[in-house]
Amino acid sequence: MEKSVITDTKVIIEKINDKMLESNKKYYNDVLEFINMLFNDESKSILKVKLKQISLSEDVLEIYNYIIKKHGIKKDLIDIKYFDFDIDYDTNDVIKLVILLCNNLFEKISYQMFSVNSNGKKILKIKMI
Repeated sequence: MEKSVITDTKVIIEKINDKMLESNKKYYNDVLEFINMLFNDESKSILKVKLKQISLSEDVLEIYNYIIKKHGIKKDLIDIKYFDFDIDYDTNDVIKLVILLCNNLFEKISYQMFSVNSNGKKILKIKMI
């Protein structure tokens, strides 16, 4: 019975995800491209992106700014010239920035990124809200 409930839940989530994709496809695809670049992934769904390796680069921040401008999102743009991509930033600061950027974009499509501690390590997760 547990497998049935899990399978049913996955099917429901995928159906909701498909409806979200249909109704806001262009924006969703732009955000998905951003998330895939940020995490070096090639996922077809925001919920399936592997949140393992963060790749914060000038290109990623440019795409973030492009999405904000293109879709009229009322969030501040990132001033890329203040980033030095050769510096090793504190992991917690990078995670906070990544969560902020992602949640700024996710707000319009009802997703949320958050971190949880697991065995003393921060793990990023995405959920629908």
